Amino acid sequence: MHRFVALSVVALLALPAAAADLIDLSAHVTFPTANPGGADEGTCTLSNATAGDVRVRLEARLVFADGKVSRLSKIQDPGTLPPGGGFELSVFFVVPQDAALGTAQFVCDVDAQSLATRSQHEHETQSASFEVVP
Repeated sequence: MHRFVALSVVALLALPAAAADLIDLSAHVTFPTANPGGADEGTCTLSNATAGDVRVRLEARLVFADGKVSRLSKIQDPGTLPPGGGFELSVFFVVPQDAALGTAQFVCDVDAQSLATRSQHEHETQSASFEVVP
């Protein structure tokens, strides 16, 4: 019996640890509503959650109630974040005149790669809702 318990403990200790997130990401909008032709502001906040450098690429887009997507271009690339480093992107955007009324999403997409191991990759998406109202 003691032999079984000892082998079980050794086997549990030998399991690889779950991969930790490379980055922490959040998305926010400034105003809860916007009119077609009006404006809002979206913010993507990300931080390096590791003890090593992380290379990140950030994209932002709007997804409207009817499924139409508007990619936000000319976004500054955060590049490499040092341990504990962060990046915040605030985007002032205009809601298209023909935007569908209803719930829309400001979406932040991040691809991250650990520069320490190069084999650890992560894709994370966060979004914030706002209403397109007449």
